[in-house]
Amino acid sequence: MKGEMLGIVIVESGWGSMVLTVVLVNMYPSGPIARCGQLNIGDQIISINGISLVGLPLSACQNYNKTSKNQTVVKLTVVPCAPVVEVLIKRPDVKYQLGFSVQNGVVCSLLHTVKMSRILDF
Repeated sequence: MKGEMLGIVIVESGWGSMVLTVVLVNMYPSGPIARCGQLNIGDQIISINGISLVGLPLSACQNYNKTSKNQTVVKLTVVPCAPVVEVLIKRPDVKYQLGFSVQNGVVCSLLHTVKMSRILDF
């Protein structure tokens, strides 16, 4: 709807990203992006209405996001991210390790001796 913001929060894609652009980190539940149901948290936004966001500073990308409220149709080019999955790790006591190690925000190893049960919320 014209005059309505897209209803998203974006940040710079950062280290390890295939393409330096912006990433969708939040959607307002009643916003147009959430209502369309086609995007996920973690998706990279490559362009808005044919204007490339690749390599632009975050402030410029946010301005393109804001100016899109003056249009009735907004076309986004997106590199999809796998949906976020919540995992619950159960252990009999806090003295036991969690069973994985993290470096720079990435799980880099798993201990094979730890049994994990997985709970998925959809």
